[in-house]
Formats: sequence, structure tokens, C-alpha cells
Amino acid sequence: MNIFDFLPKFNIIEPNNLKGLQPGFVVAQVEPKGVYNTDGSLKDKTAVAAANKLINTTIDGHYFVENGQLAQLTADGYIDYATNADTTAPLFVTYTEEIVPFGNNFKYYAAEITHDPARLVQLIPGDEFTTTYAPDSDQMADAIADGRIACITRNYIDGNTTATDHAQYCFDDFLDCNKFADGQPSYTYVFLK
Repeated sequence: MNIFDFLPKFNIIEPNNLKGLQPGFVVAQVEPKGVYNTDGSLKDKTAVAAANKLINTTIDGHYFVENGQLAQLTADGYIDYATNADTTAPLFVTYTEEIVPFGNNFKYYAAEITHDPARLVQLIPGDEFTTTYAPDSDQMADAIADGRIACITRNYIDGNTTATDHAQYCFDDFLDCNKFADGQPSYTYVFLK
């Protein structure tokens, strides 16, 4: 038993090729929608969970934005869960680098919104990223159905979430990787539009 056994675990991202990082298409220090009351205090976790599905509220009094989620900016300047209701609005992926300098820390890191606001990287057609969010998760399934992203992990090509081998469509061994180093499942996506 070690101290890491007591830490919460979060979803992770590997930014394989995020072109938005190069010219600086990054949004940082922006408040998530629906988290604060008008007096500046944090809303209770039920209200936060209902207002913004980006927020992980599993630990009372601490709200996190996990890496690898799709996000959009609202008209009034807040970070919000990407509903894909407006398929012309820019799409972002949450990507905040962990700051713990020892161990395999990816799964133990998420941006705690009151101390470390999440960072978003704007997706540009052709961007690739790998995350623990499966193609059939609410957010990824909506974006796949809208033709905004495609899952290109070998066993999940064409939105097929069964274990069917699609090797005839995929000749790149990189796309055959279906686990992160810590054993969590991984899914590689490409941004289309």
C-alpha cells in the first residue's frame, strides 16, 4: 500500500499532434460555466453537475476539469461542455499538464478549478489526441455522430465499439495501441471539422 492508493483517479490525454499548441490557440484562466454563485462562492455539487458536465464533482468542495474532454466557449465567455449543438463553433480539448514531478502521475491529475483553471487547446482539422474517453461516451459519441471527430484506434474504426479486428483498415502499429502505460484503455481520435 502506498499514498497513491488514496488519491482520486482521473481521465487523461496524450496530445499526439495538437497543432493549436504551436501558434498558441490556447484558452487559459477562463472560468467554467455554472460553478459560482453571484456572491463568488462555489455552488453545491448537485447544481454544478447539472450546470456543466465538464466538471467532476466526486470530491466534496473540490471541483475538477479532467483532461481529454471536448469543450466549447459560451457567448458570455465561460468554458462549457461541448454539446455540439452548434457544429460551426470552435471545438477545444481540455489539456492541462500535470505538475507533480515524480511517479506515473497522469491518472492522478486534473485541474482543480479554484486553484488551477483548466486549459483548452483549440482543435484544428487533422489534430490527433489519445484519451481514456471511449467512443461510446456521451461526448465523444455526439461528436462522432456529428462528423466532427473520428476514432481511429484499430478496434474502433467507423465507430464500432466491439472488439472486432479492423486490421484490414489500419496498417499503422501506433493505432493498435489501446492502453496507456498505467493500464487504462486508450482511444485515439482525429479532429475532422
